[in-house]
Amino acid sequence: MSTSYSFSTQPPSLQRLKLSALPNDFTFIVDGNEYKCRSDQISLISKKIFTRMSNPSLEPREKYEYIFKGLKDPRKHFEIFMKALNGESIEINEYNCFFMNYLTKELEIKQLLDMTKKYEKIQLSEKNALSILLLNSENGIIRKDAISFVADKWNSLLDKKIIFQLPYEAYEAVFRDIKFKKNSANSHFKFISDLVNNRGSEFQKLYKFVKFNDLQTKDLCTAIDALSIDSISDDFFNSLEQRFCRRITGDPIGFDNFDDDEEEDEEEDLSQFAMRQFNKRKATIDISDILSQIKPVNQTISKSQQSSNKQTISQTKENQGKGNNTPVDIEKMKTSAKSTKKSKKKKSKSVKNSEQKPSLSDISNPNTIKNTKTESKKLQPISNPNSNSNQNPIPNTNTKPGKLPKTQQSTQQLSNKPSKSTSQPNNTPSQLQNQHQKTSNKGAQQIPVSNAPTPINFPYHHEYNEEFCGVFNYFVSKRSLLKNIEIECGGDKQNMVHHLFEYDKTMFQFHWDSFSHTDGASLKNAWYSIFFLNHAFKLTHYTLASSQFVKGKVCPGIQPRSWKLEACVERGAPWETIASEVKSELLQASTAVATFPALSSKFYKGFRLQLIENASKKSCVYYNQLKLNGIEFYGVLMPA
Repeated sequence: MSTSYSFSTQPPSLQRLKLSALPNDFTFIVDGNEYKCRSDQISLISKKIFTRMSNPSLEPREKYEYIFKGLKDPRKHFEIFMKALNGESIEINEYNCFFMNYLTKELEIKQLLDMTKKYEKIQLSEKNALSILLLNSENGIIRKDAISFVADKWNSLLDKKIIFQLPYEAYEAVFRDIKFKKNSANSHFKFISDLVNNRGSEFQKLYKFVKFNDLQTKDLCTAIDALSIDSISDDFFNSLEQRFCRRITGDPIGFDNFDDDEEEDEEEDLSQFAMRQFNKRKATIDISDILSQIKPVNQTISKSQQSSNKQTISQTKENQGKGNNTPVDIEKMKTSAKSTKKSKKKKSKSVKNSEQKPSLSDISNPNTIKNTKTESKKLQPISNPNSNSNQNPIPNTNTKPGKLPKTQQSTQQLSNKPSKSTSQPNNTPSQLQNQHQKTSNKGAQQIPVSNAPTPINFPYHHEYNEEFCGVFNYFVSKRSLLKNIEIECGGDKQNMVHHLFEYDKTMFQFHWDSFSHTDGASLKNAWYSIFFLNHAFKLTHYTLASSQFVKGKVCPGIQPRSWKLEACVERGAPWETIASEVKSELLQASTAVATFPALSSKFYKGFRLQLIENASKKSCVYYNQLKLNGIEFYGVLMPA
């Protein structure tokens, strides 16, 4: 493939056309770069361009502009084509032959096609297949025969260094090919891990091709440390569930290993016993539910959970006494009964202590229940995220953003169904909460409990500089971002919007911008909107991140300088401006992150960021272009 050719366009009139005084009126757009030439030059040698310019139904812009969609040009091979267009002599070699062959077929230039056609018929072998795949895929050209050959011979090609130099698109095409063969899941995982370590996190998405069920445990632990939560497949979580969740056998549970001096350990085992009994009634278990219930060994379970555990143990004994065919160990049952008595004593002590000293949950929620004879008081959203008021229905003390405190979680569980209670109005909230969980078979009246939606607070604490701990990070952690929000944007890069929610060390390696191949950097496309599908949101602060770098190049002034943030109560409703910044310098650092306040007085479902201007000069190609690396919202989330 090292043979070189010399090519000169014919007829000689191309040189004369170049020297004429007529302006360049035709534009090629390749990989975001513009190349100007004369329309009479290109129509002279390209049959396709000549046909377009002769079509009276096309707009003038369509006639005098041609966009190569999907074509990449990292080596600037198109400049060689422009030299040929100007009548200069060019060299076609093994590095540019596939790019030039693609151009000639796309533009229907017969002279160049004859020179490059031989490279289409090269016999593939283990010596040249990877090189051919690299030279095509780095330009965005799909060479199906090379992809299938590499997929089939993958194991024999692993010892070649060039196999680590392919672009991401090439690996994805090979791994998806039906002929792809690999030695083992562990070797395949190691190959992808080496790619990620040596070439960057953009190759993390290749982990979706790993069969985690077949991995060794040590490699699975490595995967847990290496992967981001939204880049892994369901197969990964299924593998975790199979490895770390025990099968339920149905055998009776004994308490032989309880130690009288280890009260906290005993309570933890009691909690696990209740969970296992619950699992007997539930055929399938969601691993996210299991992981959310795992607690440290030295952590004491809540009173409401002890109450439910007690009911579960008593129900289990009744079931065993009513003809259960499972064999029962009498000694274990005696030991279990003793342990249950001990837990009752400890529980009574804890209840007495709670009556003498109110818990933190009682102090932080003095007005949670207004009248026990009617229904519980509805929770109201917090208007000020930085407020430390005791009347907040969702206290911020020792609470991570996006998670309800334990006392509030138990209250929320109670509100899902009515409970029977004999409580008096003077009872403390903690006592009333325990009594709601008990049931009586002797005519106790049901007290209606409010089913009002519970808001979740995502405050921004500027004194701790806690960026990116808001509502979108909460959705990402639950693996439910795209189930809860819908994203729209201007320009052609809708497939890049997910990068704005990658809040990690690689945040500034990827970005989204409003560039359009049709309109370029137009202000009409410089917008970005987010709609909440299942909630409404009251915005108090928002964080933006933006850098000066685009594909490794420094683009000073590309970051936002003036913009406005709008909101609407529902899709189709008029937009209301809730925040704006004019000539702000907070996003002008090389890698800038800044948080801004929003005057949101009510709940909205839609938000739109509209650029007014960036900091670039009007002569820049990215003037009026919106470019972001990250976005986060803080405030109150209310189920719709």
